[in-house]
Amino acid sequence: MVRWQDVNIEAPIARAFIDRGLTTASHVITLVALAGLTAHVGHAPWPDAGCSIRWPMTAFLPKKFFAAIHPKFRTPYKNTIAVGLLAAIVAASHHR
Repeated sequence: MVRWQDVNIEAPIARAFIDRGLTTASHVITLVALAGLTAHVGHAPWPDAGCSIRWPMTAFLPKKFFAAIHPKFRTPYKNTIAVGLLAAIVAASHHR
């Protein structure tokens, strides 16, 4: 659709459709991209919490802290909180 020298780096696919007069398609692509990013950011840290409960068993992380299971919910709550805080710090540090 666009020569590689003319690709818009900020929104390459959406801009290519706009350049061809397909603004509705560009809007749909932009909305789908935003929805996908939002879903990914909202759920990305939680699989890490499940992995990090197994890591203390292999001596990668301190077992006493990261292997702690919540008595009521039976989930690895300390590492979930730690991973969530780390994700928030990283996200906040990359905010422009």
